[in-house]
Amino acid sequence: MPVPKYRLVWYKQGPEYWNIEKTLERLSLDENNLGNIETKEIPILMLMEYITGITPNKLPPDLLNVSNHWGYTAYYHMGKMLAYDILINNWDRFPFLWRKEEGNCDNFLFSPSSPRHPIHGIDQSITSIDPISSNLTQYLSKIESVISELLSFKFTDDDYILTVPIIIQGVFIFLKEDTGIDYNRNEVGCLIGGIIEGILLIIGVIHKETLENIYNRYKEEAEALCQRMIWGQDRRGFYGLSKANISFLHSIVQLFQKYEAQLLHKQIEISSYFSNHQNSFEKIKNQ
Repeated sequence: MPVPKYRLVWYKQGPEYWNIEKTLERLSLDENNLGNIETKEIPILMLMEYITGITPNKLPPDLLNVSNHWGYTAYYHMGKMLAYDILINNWDRFPFLWRKEEGNCDNFLFSPSSPRHPIHGIDQSITSIDPISSNLTQYLSKIESVISELLSFKFTDDDYILTVPIIIQGVFIFLKEDTGIDYNRNEVGCLIGGIIEGILLIIGVIHKETLENIYNRYKEEAEALCQRMIWGQDRRGFYGLSKANISFLHSIVQLFQKYEAQLLHKQIEISSYFSNHQNSFEKIKNQ
């Protein structure tokens, strides 16, 4: 899943910071007053890679539709993003597993000019759950409910007979409110295919040893960063690497592995459907 790169710029230190401040001062001349830099607890600016994209309500009419190449890819990659959000318990994007009434359309962007990467995740945040907490049991139970609904989805030959898994309905309602776009069996199937593909990718590439190696690689750097915070150590558990609890992440992967065979079978079923109805599906999926 494409996500923008970030780097840290210390407040009022170094030429890069002062270039940013000068740019924002120029922008502050317009009516939006974009030139204010405020630092509260953390004397750092997080500078994000520039991404060309638009929010859902700015999408051109009929673009987010499986009848066109870009639409297929967008729904498929959106599904992979949902799988990633399940892994990291990112509740602040889609009204999906967390059954919120509203999503946050500021945390993803569509890129109509990019058929290869039609959607980008913004502002990813891991919300780990203590492995010994009953909350983790509840979260894993929710994930199992999601997987069960995905596996129960079936295509019909009648667009008017469409049973959308409850867990998926919120996503489409959210998109419809922002874009006015309706959906049919193809959109639903493509999104579900993307979720399943995302889960299978996570199973294939994320192992406990991999997570531990990444964690240890950045642990020293993160600790040094926390030491420089003006508020000291009292909130480093909130901002630091401890947010990424390895045991929590691994428990999600283990649950995914439990359903790997069934998910693979469902993926083949969905792929076969689109191969029979839209030969471009396999080509799009492999891009």
